[in-house]
Formats: sequence, C-alpha cells, structure tokens
Amino acid sequence: MSASTWVRWRVGRALISLSFQTFFAGISLAEPTVLPDRFGGAAFGSVLGHCSGQLFALSGFDGPTNSSSFTGVFTGHNFDLMLCGAPSASRYLNFSLTATINDVSVATNDVLLVQAETGQASVTYSQWHTIVGALPHGSNVSLARATSVLVNGTLQCWTLVSTDATALCTSFAERGAFALSYGATEREALARGLAGLQTNVDEAVADRLAMFLDQPVVDHKYQKLLSKVLSVMRVNTLNAEGDIRELWSTPDREPHRNMWLWDSCFHSIGMNHINSTASWWFLKALLDIQTPEGFIPISRNPSGASKDHDETQPPLLAFALWHNFQAHSKLDPAEALERHVSPPATACSPATSV
Repeated sequence: MSASTWVRWRVGRALISLSFQTFFAGISLAEPTVLPDRFGGAAFGSVLGHCSGQLFALSGFDGPTNSSSFTGVFTGHNFDLMLCGAPSASRYLNFSLTATINDVSVATNDVLLVQAETGQASVTYSQWHTIVGALPHGSNVSLARATSVLVNGTLQCWTLVSTDATALCTSFAERGAFALSYGATEREALARGLAGLQTNVDEAVADRLAMFLDQPVVDHKYQKLLSKVLSVMRVNTLNAEGDIRELWSTPDREPHRNMWLWDSCFHSIGMNHINSTASWWFLKALLDIQTPEGFIPISRNPSGASKDHDETQPPLLAFALWHNFQAHSKLDPAEALERHVSPPATACSPATSV
C-alpha cells in the first residue's frame, strides 16, 4: 500500500468514526454516510413465500440466537413486523407513528431508526427473544389479537398465547418505551417483556451498529451498499445451537433455517474481508458435521436433520479454507494460531432460555 493510499484510508476511517460519534451523541444526521437507510431486497413473501423478505433478528455476532423462532419480517405496511417461527402462528407487531415521518436514517436487519417531526423512533433486539424500542410522542405500538393482562399506571402489557406466548409491554412515561418478547409460556414472555423495558435502547442500537465501523473502506458511492451487504450477512449469522457447535451462517434464516455447504463457503470467503475469525468458524461448523467416513452433507440444521443426507456439493470447502488461511497469514503467527484454537466468547455460548 502506497503512503498516499494509506493516508486516504486512515482519513476515511477517521471520518466514518467521527460520523458515528456525532450520530450517537444525539446530533441528527439526515443520512449517515455508512449506514443503509433503505430496506432493499425482495418484497414481503415474494421469493420464498411466507416469512421471507426483509428480515429483522438478532445476529449471532451479538449473542445467543434461536434459528427456529422470533425472526421478524417487515410486511411493507408502515414499519409493521411479522414475527415468524414454530410452534405458534405468525404474530404481528403494528406501529402507529402519528407524526409526519421526515426520514428513515437507518434500516439494517437489526436496527430501525425513523426520524419524525416529534422525535426519533428506535427499534432493535436486546436478545434473540426480545425486541425493544422507543417511540416519539403521540406514537403507539400494538400486538395483533393480544389480550390486556396488566395495567399499572403508564405500564401496560398484552399477551398472545397459543402453544407458546408473546408479550408486548409498554411504558409511555418517558420516550414511549416498549418491549415485545417471546416465551415458551405466558409467564416467561411477560417476564422477558418487563425486563426488556429496562433496556437502554440507545446503547443497544450502538452495540448492533458497532460492527459497521470495522468494514473495509471503499469508494464512497459503494460504501452504503457494502453496509447493506454486511447487514444481510449479520442477520444470517447464528450462534452455536444444538448440533451446530460454532458460529454458523445460512443463506436464508427464514424460511429454510439450514446451514448449507456451498453457501457457507461463499459466506466465509466474503467474511474474510470483515472478520477472518468468524470466517473460520463458518468453515469449522461444516467440518464438525463430517461423518467418520469423511462425508459432509449438503445441509444441516441445529436439530441434527439434514436435507438429502446422502448428497453433498463440489469441493469448494478446500478453496474456502485456502482463502481463510491467506486472510490469517496477514496476521502475526501467534495471533493466527490463537484465532484458530480459541473461539470468540459469543460463538461458543449456548443459546439459553433466559
């Protein structure tokens, strides 16, 4: 890298960092330079049917995940979300932003920031089972078909119960806080919802967006596109779960929910440019499901099931491993070795029910 290129790269990183610091200091930027502000992608349900489209869920980079439950999909009506996942039917979180909307400043797969005349609407995940947010004055949020179960001053909770449960709790005493939570039982969902109201939403948003600071700096006209690609990759990265013991990736968290051999290799090659350690764990997850005979099935999900368990795909894994080795060869040898033998803390944390 030439001296002039290095200087431009450092200046670019500094400007990106400054824009984030300014943004999170509370100064509204109409269009942050590195963050996607459009959902993009296929329309709701248009490609893979029910529960497909613009996904909204906690990334495995940020903590335990559950591949089979509580993944949101934007319906295309206002900012309403459909929450997918077995065993219950889909649930709908509906937003009513009564003030005039001036701008959508951030639209990633786990953060939504909307600028309205009366303030900012912020929505994100605090844990895989809980969506938290803060709404501007005069706005509201509701859970379709839910029943009111708790009213205490400005605090109110509703639940929707079938074979599992969903709870929506709101506290509009200060900045319109809300939390939507999933639970195996009504009691668990309510407990999670009430706990979610204690979340510092601004801090949660900052945590979810922190990874965007580490992305490569490219030509300005492509930077936002790169951020969108990273956002899609984040939502389709899941934590260790069931038979899959590492951080792993899927081409479509909904509706397929499977780790696929061919796709994971390409995900790894791309992830080398962002986080070569995560890239290695994508590949390690594939190697972990290898049979004693050396066979690696075409797909696997956390329950241990494989689609077409007697089928595999071309040996792209060797190519992906070579790319990952090259990415690690740029590191200090001791650091590279440590990354290959010591998984990130979040990547080995088993998904829990708390």
